[in-house]
Amino acid sequence: MGQILVIANQKGGSGKTSAAVNLSCAIAPTRRRVLLIDFDPQGSASAALRVPRTQGALSEDLLNHRSLDDRLIVRTAAGFDLIPADEDLTALPALLRSAAQAELTLKRSLSGLKSQYDLIVIDTPPSLDLVTIMALCAADQLLITTPCEYYALDSLQTLLSKTAKLQEEGLFAGQLAGIVRTMYDADALQSDEIKNTLQKLGPQLCSTVIPYSAVISEAAALGRPVMQYDKSSNGARAYLALAGELISRLHL
Repeated sequence: MGQILVIANQKGGSGKTSAAVNLSCAIAPTRRRVLLIDFDPQGSASAALRVPRTQGALSEDLLNHRSLDDRLIVRTAAGFDLIPADEDLTALPALLRSAAQAELTLKRSLSGLKSQYDLIVIDTPPSLDLVTIMALCAADQLLITTPCEYYALDSLQTLLSKTAKLQEEGLFAGQLAGIVRTMYDADALQSDEIKNTLQKLGPQLCSTVIPYSAVISEAAALGRPVMQYDKSSNGARAYLALAGELISRLHL
């Protein structure tokens, strides 16, 4: 049975999508079956892989409590599978408002796919609405991306508090796989200060630090993971290191 790794932070610009795409690409060549689910209506992960968003396919399955299956899956050139973003996910919170335990909708619909993959990675929107909550409640493991900037500390604490509350309510049964520092700029004093402040989190903190890198952005703009664009770049090496660290942490 595979594991579901949710990558989250309600703050925009935290590197969630970059982590989701590049970790999927880094882990897939290790003979592990990887599925990436773009659960953000904006579709940044799908765009970064040059796969168009759908309209209604994913959300209709969730609304009708159907198991997600091969109908939704696209094989990427990067060697892993993808369920593209669905524009209609934006309306999902309102449509599920009266449903019993709506938070568990995604978890139930993923039960069949878990046996087909070693790892299912879920990219989430920059919010804490029902779409993100559904992803959190489906998680076996949670990876929080935290940019090395001052405002990131508040959003990190908010997400940790929300996860703890969901756990108390019996909705979140996963574990914190780690907190990864992103957008690190060695030339910026603020970036260095935040990196060192986060060091106090101890074993929850991933040892790998993802640097601020124009190459990562360039690769996404061209529809390619950074490893396939420039495998010798600092960004590619960082994501390969993070992939190795997560394989060990998740016992994949």
